[in-house]
Amino acid sequence: MCKKILKKIAAFTTGMAVMTAGIYMPENTARAAVDTSDWQKSVVIDFGVTKDLDGDGNPIPGLAEDDKIQLKQVLGEIETAEPVEGRGNWLYESTTVQDVYNNAASVKQKMGFDKVVPAGITTAGGNYFKDWVFSPDGEEYSFSIDLPVGQYYVAVYTGNKTAGYDNTTFVRFNDESFSAVDAERAVTYDQTSAGGGQFYGASKTELVYVVDVKDNGEGYGTLEASFYDDTLNNAAYDASHKIKAGDVINASGQEEPDTRGVKSLDLFEGTDDAINGDDIADKIVTARLNGIEIAPVQTPVHAQKIEGSAVEAEVGYKGKISVDSGAESVTDRITYFSADTSVVSVDTYSGEAEAKAVGSTTVYAYNSYLGMTASIEYKVIPEREISLDKSELTLVIDDDGKASGELTASFNAASADIVEWKVNKDDIVKLGDAQFTAGSDNSTSKVSIEALKPGSLMVTASRTDSGEKTAECMVNVVRPVKAVAVTDGSGKEYAADAVISLKSGDTCNIGCIVKPSDATEPDVEYSTSDGSVARVAKNGGNAVITAVGAGEAVITVTSKYDSEIKASVKVSVTAQPVPDQGGNTNSPNQGGNTTPSQNVTAPPTGQNLSNNSAALSESGVKISLTGKAATKLSVNKAVTFKVKAVGSSVKRVSYKIKTGKKLVKVTASKKNVKIKAKKRGTAKVVITVKAKNSSSKKFTRTIKIK
Repeated sequence: MCKKILKKIAAFTTGMAVMTAGIYMPENTARAAVDTSDWQKSVVIDFGVTKDLDGDGNPIPGLAEDDKIQLKQVLGEIETAEPVEGRGNWLYESTTVQDVYNNAASVKQKMGFDKVVPAGITTAGGNYFKDWVFSPDGEEYSFSIDLPVGQYYVAVYTGNKTAGYDNTTFVRFNDESFSAVDAERAVTYDQTSAGGGQFYGASKTELVYVVDVKDNGEGYGTLEASFYDDTLNNAAYDASHKIKAGDVINASGQEEPDTRGVKSLDLFEGTDDAINGDDIADKIVTARLNGIEIAPVQTPVHAQKIEGSAVEAEVGYKGKISVDSGAESVTDRITYFSADTSVVSVDTYSGEAEAKAVGSTTVYAYNSYLGMTASIEYKVIPEREISLDKSELTLVIDDDGKASGELTASFNAASADIVEWKVNKDDIVKLGDAQFTAGSDNSTSKVSIEALKPGSLMVTASRTDSGEKTAECMVNVVRPVKAVAVTDGSGKEYAADAVISLKSGDTCNIGCIVKPSDATEPDVEYSTSDGSVARVAKNGGNAVITAVGAGEAVITVTSKYDSEIKASVKVSVTAQPVPDQGGNTNSPNQGGNTTPSQNVTAPPTGQNLSNNSAALSESGVKISLTGKAATKLSVNKAVTFKVKAVGSSVKRVSYKIKTGKKLVKVTASKKNVKIKAKKRGTAKVVITVKAKNSSSKKFTRTIKIK
């Protein structure tokens, strides 16, 4: 039986003579006061052989296994198989077979059942107990015992009627009802056991019930448990649980084997002769009680009251119903039910509730000790939501050093502004006061954003009525590039009409200056107008010009932030002189050596330069991408950029959405790149083109979506 309940009590002891002496007295005899000072005992009632109940290897003393008894109670040396008045055994006062089937209940016993009910075994022969008590055809019956006033743990064992089928038994104690709500609504516990298994205690987690025995004025009271089954008239259930006429051991001792339903019955000793097996043929075996344990709660803590506060929750919310008992660690049993389970369902035993659908209902919580019910109003609202109109926002600082924007949060199920705005960096932007606008379905909260300095941060909008519901926006504060300039090796800007003179094969370093110096995106790319004259390539923090052949070319520096911002310098290349047979060069220089006509030193360190030649690379391949660096689009419109690789062929085109991943959709092939606008904002896409000779080039395209 239940090991857990045995652990809850101080000890499983004998010596209950004092208690039992006060339980029963003959009729018309005054009852003596019940002494409860030494109440450290347990009552264990099963319907079978002696078991090692506490697992210590020492079975509780009992009768031999082949003895057929109805009740075993640990009462010192008092153990008997025959009903004996005053000993807490089965008492069948004035009960006849006719009482069972005509619903004529007998008087309540001091310990025992209010009716003679059969006890039988399943087709498996009884896996847990030898005898079980059951109700024929769902008829309700009650077990009762007189006990000293107090609070008791009660473990109830039901099930094992027929293997493979669910076995249903409903239990209630002392005819409790939700009297404050509906006097006709009983406090009932469903002990259905699936697949013919056995159900232990008050829930699937093997909890036990707590039952209060109230004072009848003489220091004791009655603990009563009633059992019934309401699953009849289900064809499969009835057939599987039916006692077949040919299966019953009748008065003549005849039996015909049959595998259908309940195969055979083993009746209570003392009732075999009184009950003819033919009389219960075709009855349905229901509401089976396999055993019961009763143990005192050593230190009861009773509630002073039972109250609950109104609940508002969104659809899908799960949480335990909270009640105020006016005391801590209350041991009283609390039972729950919902007036409308389609709106809110609640577990009878634990009070765990789930909001199922939008609406309102009442959840009731019953305290068994007080016999009082709390009514808790439960309102279910739609699932709370919140969203922002932008997932990314770019603020561009103007010539006056200012930049501003705004964000709008939309939310439902609220009649006031419940949005809390936060930033993860408070030195980059400043948020203004929120402006609330109420709506019939959705309301909004709008804030202004003022830029303080360049940088990136996250703005979060959270619902204060549901801390887990948030929306985020990445804000980028940008100081734009205003101008670029080409510099010589010393960092000095070239004049507008400057010309760098080189001989074929010579090289020189150049650099650039980005203005302002704290621009957010200072990267640049270099290109040449004619790769057959001069090539340009990034080299660390510099760019290197290589003279290829005689002629003129223009070297251009272009801002990656805005392709319209650029600067250039002209390069003039002359052919190297041809050496004569004496080893001298045919050159105006009498010394016979070639040198650049302009000596260019390395540019200042710290400049961020990129190797993005718009003309021929060092291998003579010209990679290009058509279109402007910055393009304006409307939502759902697209722009296509064509790819070329002159002097080779395109091997692969790849891309990376640097900013605004949710704003655009990009598709790329060896021939072109298509960018489609999805949402408002500014997106930047870096496109990399690689030729088959391993030359590669990167292009940046800024898409401004309105």
